[in-house]
Amino acid sequence: MAGSQLAAGFGKRLKLLRKGRHWRQKELAKHLSVSLPQLNKYESGYLVAPAEKLVLIADLFGTTVDYLLHGITHNDELVDQALKARLIELQNLDTEDKAVVLRLMDAFVSQAKSEKSGLRR
Repeated sequence: MAGSQLAAGFGKRLKLLRKGRHWRQKELAKHLSVSLPQLNKYESGYLVAPAEKLVLIADLFGTTVDYLLHGITHNDELVDQALKARLIELQNLDTEDKAVVLRLMDAFVSQAKSEKSGLRR
């Protein structure tokens, strides 16, 4: 992958992760100890963060450097931070409540798949 494509992909994913947390650039820049113009260069695809910042970003967002640079996720990794946060909260529910939520999720996914396949016909 060419350097400019790598930087563009990194910038896009970094921006998505930041927006998933509902952070402004200023907030993320503070977490990373970088200037606002520097963060803007990352998100705009002009620069890829140095290795130590990539590791910090990956840790901050609960993802991997592979995802940040190449968009590679592992099957057990959840990238959508809003969904991940809700699933973590659901782990604290009692067993019966978890079962109810899982049944609701299963029903919703089944209906969405059914509607989606109905549109293809």
